[in-house]
Amino acid sequence: MDIRKIIYEKLSADTDLIKLLPDKCIYTAVSENAGTYPVVVFSIIDDVPSLYADDLEINSDIRFQLTIITDDGE
Repeated sequence: MDIRKIIYEKLSADTDLIKLLPDKCIYTAVSENAGTYPVVVFSIIDDVPSLYADDLEINSDIRFQLTIITDDGE
């Protein structure tokens, strides 16, 4: 499964987070002109293979950045 989809599903399932987002605005990498704020944008910043077995990658260390954008910067 694509890691972006997994992160999106986890963020979307967080009821406390969704309560803070009027239009459930969660984006990958680039936010559209949402029209309402705040929005959450996340992007993968590092994806490094960390474990191999029989020449197959079986584990990787993935880091992502989560950004919250508001209309007034607070």
